[in-house]
Amino acid sequence: YIVSGDVFMYDPYPLRSKRASRRYVAEEISAFRENNHKSGSPCWAVPQTFNWGIQRTVHMSTSINEKLETYIEPTINDMRTMMLICILDGATGIVPWNYPFPWRQDTLDRFKAKNMANYPQLLWDKIKAAATSVKDLTPYLNAKKTSNYNLKIDYQTKGSLVRAKLYKNDQGKHALVVINCKDSKTKAVITLPSNIKLESQNNLTTYLGNGKYLFTSNEFNSDILLEK
Repeated sequence: YIVSGDVFMYDPYPLRSKRASRRYVAEEISAFRENNHKSGSPCWAVPQTFNWGIQRTVHMSTSINEKLETYIEPTINDMRTMMLICILDGATGIVPWNYPFPWRQDTLDRFKAKNMANYPQLLWDKIKAAATSVKDLTPYLNAKKTSNYNLKIDYQTKGSLVRAKLYKNDQGKHALVVINCKDSKTKAVITLPSNIKLESQNNLTTYLGNGKYLFTSNEFNSDILLEK
């Protein structure tokens, strides 16, 4: 049915139980996008910004044996990183998804009954923070010309998987997106043209000089670097 509309929206929700961890989150998201590539249809991503445990312990009446603490509560880093993976995979729109809508009165009453009356606002604040940092990339993503520079990534840790892409806006300023696709410690040196000076927005990347940047992450995470 992908040919029945103008835009196809795909919605991987890979953050589930803590036992499953975040180990394969990046792979699951990209697998969804790969299938959509075959259609040729423009795609928007619908990244996960909800906790499966909230749905199953707060909103479902048949979840007596479910425990909220066994599920992953998405962090700002999780949300931002999943959004960025979708962008690097070619999504042209981002529509964060949370279910159910947290501001309905019956939903608020359920949270209150679970002594979680402040949860909807805390979740909304996280969604806004993640989306705002990604929105800062808009001038780079919508630029008339794109940067064709091939990045060099040198890993300092074994088993790492880092994705990175350099963008350029219409004013000639650059932005770099870097993602630790594994839920483990990662160190990688990314080499750019030496005349590009970028500043880390999430404090995960350090400038080493001569166009080299050291990206360090202990978990599934991401960084955005902007040229001032």
